[in-house]
Amino acid sequence: AADPRAMGLAMDGSWSVAATVLSYDYLWNEIRVKGGAYGCGFRAVADRQLCFYTYRDPAIDPSIERIAGAGTWLSTFEPDPLSFEGFIVSSVASHDAPQKPYALTRRQNIEFFTKRPVNWRDELRDGMLATTPDKLRALGETISRVAEEAPLCVFGGREVIERSHAGLKAVDLLA
Repeated sequence: AADPRAMGLAMDGSWSVAATVLSYDYLWNEIRVKGGAYGCGFRAVADRQLCFYTYRDPAIDPSIERIAGAGTWLSTFEPDPLSFEGFIVSSVASHDAPQKPYALTRRQNIEFFTKRPVNWRDELRDGMLATTPDKLRALGETISRVAEEAPLCVFGGREVIERSHAGLKAVDLLA
């Protein structure tokens, strides 16, 4: 995971669509289907977080390699129009999903205390709706940079971590 502000990256609604595309097209097929992980994805929380993740992943190194290839894959992304429309609808639906009162209050508090403009969510939605395949392909190089520069942390069994050639240091969290 990485903070896009620390990396000097500006984000808009197209990042949400990129997260949906990467999660449900590339990463799902590469890490879940081919690699056997229970789940995987890419999160893009506007101006706060960019994060690749896998869970219950039996093989760390192949997943790291596949994550490293995500930007290259996105740079050549050629969706059919109907599928692309589905990615946009999915992103907007997630953005506009109804929330229970506690969750809505929490979100509004976060937006207030982080000094978000009143129309911030509307701008994000507009950015999602304005996303084109060209805009996503243009994010490919930046996605590659995130995959390369973001710190790596693995929670898992010692044996899986020790099999990795990623130079990870195993630390026992539970005794």
